[in-house]
Amino acid sequence: MDKINEISAEDMLKKVMEEDPYYDVNTGKTVYVQKKVVPLHGSNKIPMPIPFDEFVKDRPEKTEYVINDYLPTEGIAMIYAPSGAGKTLFALNLAYAIAQGKPFLGLQATKPRRVLFIDAEMSHNELWERSIATEMSQGILDFPTNLQIITQKKLAPHPMPHLDDPRGQEQIMYWMLECNFDVVIFDNLGFLTSIDLNRGSEWKIVQDFFMKLRKTGKTTIFIHHAGKGGDYAGSSRIIHSLNLCLAIRPVIEDTKDPNAVIDKKFRIIFEKVRQTCNKGAASFEATLHQNGQWSTTSLEQTDLCRVAELVELKMSQRNIAEELGLNLSKVHRMIKKAKAQKLIRSDNLE
Repeated sequence: MDKINEISAEDMLKKVMEEDPYYDVNTGKTVYVQKKVVPLHGSNKIPMPIPFDEFVKDRPEKTEYVINDYLPTEGIAMIYAPSGAGKTLFALNLAYAIAQGKPFLGLQATKPRRVLFIDAEMSHNELWERSIATEMSQGILDFPTNLQIITQKKLAPHPMPHLDDPRGQEQIMYWMLECNFDVVIFDNLGFLTSIDLNRGSEWKIVQDFFMKLRKTGKTTIFIHHAGKGGDYAGSSRIIHSLNLCLAIRPVIEDTKDPNAVIDKKFRIIFEKVRQTCNKGAASFEATLHQNGQWSTTSLEQTDLCRVAELVELKMSQRNIAEELGLNLSKVHRMIKKAKAQKLIRSDNLE
């Protein structure tokens, strides 16, 4: 009590006002009205809202795109897949294509751009092997400094910067600005954050950093894991700020031949493309062949071939629908189309 009495009323009031700038001396209450202009970006005045007629006269520059008209510059994209589905190989090939200004599968880089690839999961040797495979698949990089890579081994003894840590954010921003990178690819979210991704409030820390990168003109692509249900792991808020979301789903082919050469197949699903004018974002199936080359097939054609195979196995239309997760009427239409394309040799159709 003696210590409290020693604090004068003036000191007490000063202490309260320092802790709460909205404290009203006259009423003794906190009034949430701005009493002073807070400096913003070194200015002594907060910018005022812009009237609509002035806003529409201020024509912005035409939107540029990093990939097709799917991912704009200053955009944010997520690519997710289950463990072992080839996320890193896919992302590395995409980074290579962006650095080259060339296509990869159905994704066309609009021009060569400077890309920073940050890998926090793979060992240095594993990423090196994937890099060699990428170079063999796509050819020698025309602009070698356009793609630069950071691995834990090459960064040691320094720790890998985390997206939710101010020091990590500062380090990443330094790289982006100092080396003038256009695009950064984070592989992957689980290894580059320490937050609970299921909590939207914690995800906001990472999202705010991506927005900060956007303000400096940078494009962000991050790789993420799929959850047990097949959807991406974490809060539903993760997808809110995205311009592009791609899901990679492995295709498992049944074979009884132990000596059969099986290519790796994936379905690339466009789950979100913010640019509503875009009509070309069609999901497709990609195949990584044993020789290291890639090929693509539309999902419609892939399903058509599968329907034809099942018809040849004398499977009923109802069972085909259940097997492929299609409705019965669509299976019927696909069988007619498969017959027209001479994909079905048998006339024994139900």
